Amino acid sequence: MAVMQQVKAFSPPLRSPRDMETNTTVGGGVTETLRGVRCVRLSVRTDETTSPERQREADDIAAAALGIDFGQGGGVREAVDLDVRASKVGPFDRPQLGGWLARPDDCDALVWWRFDRAIRSMGDMHELAKWAREHRKMLVFAEGIGGVG
Repeated sequence: MAVMQQVKAFSPPLRSPRDMETNTTVGGGVTETLRGVRCVRLSVRTDETTSPERQREADDIAAAALGIDFGQGGGVREAVDLDVRASKVGPFDRPQLGGWLARPDDCDALVWWRFDRAIRSMGDMHELAKWAREHRKMLVFAEGIGGVG
């Protein structure tokens, strides 16, 4: 549960009611569910310390703590870029993440395990933060730099 305490979100979305998915609770109240994209990046597939499974697990815990849903079954919103070096390929040029960034209306939040899974340069961070602000999206880093801990 340490991950839950380390969750840090950047650039919270400002959304209209028509964009929100809603869930009715037992007490009759309504809660907002954010449509998230689980973002997984791995430079070298053999690196077990940053395995896709470990990244997914941390992303899922962070998403649950923030009311973010990645979808289910064939409708899971996920960007998995394996064998992609962040120092060589920016977020907008990655095969799967780039596709999600090109369709900002399809999600409300992007969730990464750690900051370094998203970017490796200040220029890329600037562009990603600018995109998030312009499109009113939330960037979430579950652990490490950019997280609470």
